Amino acid sequence: MQKLLSSVDRRNFLLASAFGFGLSPILPGTCAALWGLAIYLFILYLTPLAWHFPLLLSCFLVVSFFCLYLNTWAEKYFEDHDSSAFVLDEIAGYLFVPLIYPNMGNLEFALWAFVLFRIFDMIKIFPADIIDKKWNNRWGVLCDDLMSAFYAMLVLYISFNIFVSHTTFSIFLLSFMIIILSSLIKRKLK
Repeated sequence: MQKLLSSVDRRNFLLASAFGFGLSPILPGTCAALWGLAIYLFILYLTPLAWHFPLLLSCFLVVSFFCLYLNTWAEKYFEDHDSSAFVLDEIAGYLFVPLIYPNMGNLEFALWAFVLFRIFDMIKIFPADIIDKKWNNRWGVLCDDLMSAFYAMLVLYISFNIFVSHTTFSIFLLSFMIIILSSLIKRKLK
């Protein structure tokens, strides 16, 4: 890591590390994703219902833009293609999950979205693992998180619509099934 020489470097560092959350010695991505959770809860509880989707989509797009824009700077500054300190992709990934239900209106959904996104992002199931390893550019940094967010969306959608009773058991069962199915597909492709 280089010294912060200019005001531009300082600004970029603050944004890229989510105001220092990416520097956490324990689970920096999870710590940074808390920003996404906070943004979603703010939108959910403190804005009119009609604004939920446009605000959530706008926040997702703005964070994604800065993730792509600052990636080249972060790669040089942190001397790593996907440094654990560069965490805008984690925030964008979390903000992508509640787009399936922007008006859900409860803390349970927000917390399940957070937990499932982080689990899927940490274990990087197919094809997120391929994206993470093979796409050595700014799109790979963002898209592996969006793929993990998609899996979280899928579990929540099925659990809240098909199983109706979104119990802890049904959510974990669906997550387990997706992980197993992903592993089987990955083996077939080898």
